[in-house]
Amino acid sequence: MKPEVSIIIPCIKNSKHLNRILPQIKIQTYKNFEVIVMDGSESVSEKRNKGFSKARGEWIIFIDDDTNIPQNWLKEFMENKRKDAIIGGVVSTMELGETDTCIETCNVMIHRTLMEKVKFDTKFNKAAQEDYDWCLQAKKNGYKLIRIPNACLHHLRGGSTGYRLKKQFKFGVERVHLEKKWGKMVKHSYKKYIMGQTFNIALSLFHLFGIFYGIILYKILRKDV
Repeated sequence: MKPEVSIIIPCIKNSKHLNRILPQIKIQTYKNFEVIVMDGSESVSEKRNKGFSKARGEWIIFIDDDTNIPQNWLKEFMENKRKDAIIGGVVSTMELGETDTCIETCNVMIHRTLMEKVKFDTKFNKAAQEDYDWCLQAKKNGYKLIRIPNACLHHLRGGSTGYRLKKQFKFGVERVHLEKKWGKMVKHSYKKYIMGQTFNIALSLFHLFGIFYGIILYKILRKDV
């Protein structure tokens, strides 16, 4: 039987997360789906595009491997399907309903006709800003961006200082590409973006300072023993 849904998972080769996410997908209450895992050294954009080329389902879901999903996650998507929109599930605390910005592609569903018109731009090859660019392309082609409340997941983002700084660097590099491509369409959000990234970097540096302070305090207390 032809699957109604194709779930596409881009990941690094031999990802340790697959041993967790695949069983969670298997026990979904909605059953008519296929799973396509795209691993290797290619960019996330390339993996999603190639995953779509293998997909047989009418509806396409993109999800990251480093996530946790509840048992009714797929059912909630299918109860809110729309051919005229990118449907995003909740990843963290975010505004619901229609949005004019971006939907994170670690938890998103579309009708396959959207991907036939709008592919991921493989020039965004650092796993940053490719979702923003994709959403802008979709809007340009007349699609809406809508978030729904119940197709939720937990994204296991790295929390180390090194990871955060590396992530902000990638976002900064790809942001330059995004503004060169879209110009004024993204410049309106630049101030908000800079404020957000500055806060994230400050938080990372504060975390790093806390580590050094803890080490120094530990050495001082050790001397007093």
